Amino acid sequence: MAQEAIALPAQPQALHFANGTTVHGLAGHGELRQQRSTPGLRSLPADIDTSPEFDRALRLAGIAVQETLQLQATRLQAGAADEIEIAPARAPGDLAPRVVLYQDESGGLSWHFATAPRPGLRAAAAPGIRVPLRTAAARQALGAGMPRRNLRGPITKLGRKLFKVLVLPVASALLQDPVRWLAENIENRARPARVWRVTPDNYRNSSAEPFADWDALRGGPVLLLIHGIFSSVSGMLNGLPREAMQRWHERYQGRVIAYDHPTVSVSPQDNAAHFLRMLFDAKPVAPLELHIVCHSRGGIVARSLTERAGALIDHDVCHISGVYFAGTPNAGSPLGDADHMIDMLDLFTNCLTSLPDGTVAYSIEVLLGLVALAGHSAAKGLPGIASLGTRQSYIVDTLNRATDKAPAFYAAAAADYEPQLGRDNGWLIDRLGNGVMDRVFERNGRPVANDLVVPQQGVFAANGHPSFPIPDPLVYGAADGVWHTAFFSQPRTLDHIDDFFDRLRLLPCQSAPVAMGDSVQPRRGGLRGPRAPGQERLETPASAPSSDSNHVERDPEISFPQSVEAGRTVALYVALNPPARQASSGRLSLSFEPGSAEVELTAEVSAPGFRIDGERCRRLIVKRERDPNTEFTTFALTALDAGAAPVERQVDVSFWRGNECVGGVRQSTRVVPRGHASGGATPPTRSNPLRLLASRRREQADLVLCVRQPEAGRSRFDLEVRSVVEGDEYESRPFGSFDLDGRELSQYLSDAVDRRFADFPGEALDDAAFERELAAWNRRFITTLGDLGDQLWLHLPQAFRTEYMRLAALPVPPRSLFVFSDELSFPWEIVRPSGRVDGQWTRLPPLGTAHVMGRWRPGIGARPQPQALLVRHAALVIPDAQAAGLPWALAELEELRGLLPQAASWQPATRANLDRLLSQDDVQLVHFSGHGDTGPNADLSSLQIEGGESIPAMAFAATGLGDRAQPVLYLNACSVGRAGRVLARAGGFAGNCIEAGWSGVIAPYWPVFDADAAAFSVAFYARLLTGCTIGEALQELRAERPDDPTAQSYAYFGDPFARLMFAGG
Repeated sequence: MAQEAIALPAQPQALHFANGTTVHGLAGHGELRQQRSTPGLRSLPADIDTSPEFDRALRLAGIAVQETLQLQATRLQAGAADEIEIAPARAPGDLAPRVVLYQDESGGLSWHFATAPRPGLRAAAAPGIRVPLRTAAARQALGAGMPRRNLRGPITKLGRKLFKVLVLPVASALLQDPVRWLAENIENRARPARVWRVTPDNYRNSSAEPFADWDALRGGPVLLLIHGIFSSVSGMLNGLPREAMQRWHERYQGRVIAYDHPTVSVSPQDNAAHFLRMLFDAKPVAPLELHIVCHSRGGIVARSLTERAGALIDHDVCHISGVYFAGTPNAGSPLGDADHMIDMLDLFTNCLTSLPDGTVAYSIEVLLGLVALAGHSAAKGLPGIASLGTRQSYIVDTLNRATDKAPAFYAAAAADYEPQLGRDNGWLIDRLGNGVMDRVFERNGRPVANDLVVPQQGVFAANGHPSFPIPDPLVYGAADGVWHTAFFSQPRTLDHIDDFFDRLRLLPCQSAPVAMGDSVQPRRGGLRGPRAPGQERLETPASAPSSDSNHVERDPEISFPQSVEAGRTVALYVALNPPARQASSGRLSLSFEPGSAEVELTAEVSAPGFRIDGERCRRLIVKRERDPNTEFTTFALTALDAGAAPVERQVDVSFWRGNECVGGVRQSTRVVPRGHASGGATPPTRSNPLRLLASRRREQADLVLCVRQPEAGRSRFDLEVRSVVEGDEYESRPFGSFDLDGRELSQYLSDAVDRRFADFPGEALDDAAFERELAAWNRRFITTLGDLGDQLWLHLPQAFRTEYMRLAALPVPPRSLFVFSDELSFPWEIVRPSGRVDGQWTRLPPLGTAHVMGRWRPGIGARPQPQALLVRHAALVIPDAQAAGLPWALAELEELRGLLPQAASWQPATRANLDRLLSQDDVQLVHFSGHGDTGPNADLSSLQIEGGESIPAMAFAATGLGDRAQPVLYLNACSVGRAGRVLARAGGFAGNCIEAGWSGVIAPYWPVFDADAAAFSVAFYARLLTGCTIGEALQELRAERPDDPTAQSYAYFGDPFARLMFAGG
């Protein structure tokens, strides 16, 4: 991948890239980096920033990525309008339109075009493309915590501003007949009209075979499911709990069918006509009785079937008794109007991460098709969208002008949604703050409650049709947080639908439908930001809010004997208990995914000194309605012989949710020799849980390497891998063991690299000679480091090496890697893989260069909480640099003071003053720069401070700062990133700090050069300020400085996707 970076100027001016692309309007402190694909060159896995679905959809739509611009700035100036203009490069005679897909730091997405084919398109005069940056909203959203997302949308990197410049296809078919082009190239291929049978086993899988056995539907009413725009029935029901589908399936005795159909190039009435023709062609013995549950645009198809079947087909093929509308625009939606096309594109692009995998692929394809049409001014008049508008549309001019009541019972659910910080991205927050969406959804100049797609009252209120208003709708208010695609994940919706089914069963005995459920009292909806007097949001009815049923709390514990005789097998009990009355620091708060009635966890045991008989991992199921049997499991552990005297052992249980470690439980026990006076097994004792994960989901790594030491005192390690790589997902798969022949890992590293520092250039050289000698020494050291990385790779199990090379050869290889290990000594970052990729032997970059990486220990809760840690105060600890002979450390101090306004210099750097720092409770970042000392005992590794004193690693083992503030520690001192085993546990700064509550430790494995160490730390914090995670910042700096031994030295013990959000930044 070709890259070019331009430093931002002090004042706005044109920035010109070598390929001819120009960017106007930027200034500040940072850089604008351009990336262009180079044929034949593979990108580093960590550099990949688009999802496989997006790449595939681009190819199918004939759209090419010209370039990606990445803006990283610690200070940004983009004019009063916070807007830039991009003029993409184009060759002479190149008439293909360009479009920019922009992602802000929080993941908010928006499309921007070079020309304005109609009102409503944001554009500038060609060839420039204007892009509002919404910087304030994005930082506000990101500062409140990572917005909710599943990383399945177009762009998978967060935390920085990205601009994808796309080249649209130029095709005569597209320009001559855009509707036909969209139908033939996308919809008919990806979403052909079909009926399929729905069961509890396949309702989330749209790959089910088409349905043909129409005779099997005899014997009673049939439940027909109809989806909305850009979706499928499997997408519509992705959030539906299996238990609900099981009830529906049993209620209708298996007579449940789905109707998938194109939603853009075909009108709702044509969708309905096609369904009726399929029914007629099936030649049922008698008309089918249908009950319909539908979503969004699917409700307009359902109304066409119900109210206009006679106008669509001359045959009586079905009778519809009832229709349940969820978020249906029964009075039209402004997003269907031509002047809001780009608003619709932006909205659904931002919603892609809430869709299931199969549906998101289709949705991206359709959206890209619409982008191509919009870029050619050809998107106006698409029948599937135009029919949904509020002006001169099929809904308004045909359906709602009917004079006869529908022959079916209607019920409905509607919602009002207001974006919230901590839940939504900068695009949605910006739309709320500047009132854009309120200008889309308004009536008589007043904002109208809406679910982001459909006006709330438009689902059920009077609209001119005699069957409206619909009585007793289920109405969600803004406080409920239910938006357009979330209806079927809500228990209240499912209860309301069950009531609807019950009412349909009683209809033949009634002269008129009976109102559903209890009556509800109207209440005022929430406000969308500050409003002038008289601009209150239109009042809407809402059902009574429910308590939050999307979260559940548990207190985890393990039960295991305090003492076990060697050779004896005992049970380890693991349970998730209801919360005790007294608050627990280890309480586990879990959030249910939309529509899920359960959370699946994996309990994984780590017990050095014990043999685990049977599986190491067992599944736990946490349900909305607690089932103790699914929240309890047992393991069998056999104590291994530990010698002539009793030894202390530790049993850890970690809880996983996918590749997200949500916390752990720990208990100490003692293994005694056979026949010892205290032999046998004491009664089980209960553990105290560690701090566990809060309810917010976290970004998770693609691969997790679980490294276990099955026998305490032996340097043999078992290696298991957990993967969430698309198409290669698996849990805790074993890949063999590796053994360093009894050598302590930290000593192995020391033996390999420390000898190189004996010939480090001396201070007696003049500057020119020193620079020459330093460059030569750097080359020798990097060569040694490469040799070490090759050797470490060969120490790993062959099965793992084969699997890693297979994954590395995938079109989208794993971007991130998280090492979850009983030991903290193995230098995973410098391991250099080699083997066959695409049939040829290849040497790949070191793991720390190729991947966003982090390290953590079993039995320790995920930190920081939340994943984005707000830094209100930072401490800079830099002892007297001149006296220490580290002149660059003083420059580093001054640079960091200017870069981090939250940082204060902690002076004097004496032991007494540092003890005072370690007792604080509101410092989220501690940075030390100075000399470090290491030795055989990792706990005695120390930092040299003033007054001839030092502070050892064990001083960090039990501190108020670690327990209360859980800060991140950056140690810019020689070799203090090394850990070692001390008294059968991980020692050193990393081991002690992780145990004591710190959220992460960044430190070098070997000695670092003063000038380069200072420059690295400044560059590191600058990356954090631009929105990079800690793991991303370290990976990018390693990749940019492959020949710098100092840049390659830093290890990171912490969550690779943790962010430091600097207050006021």
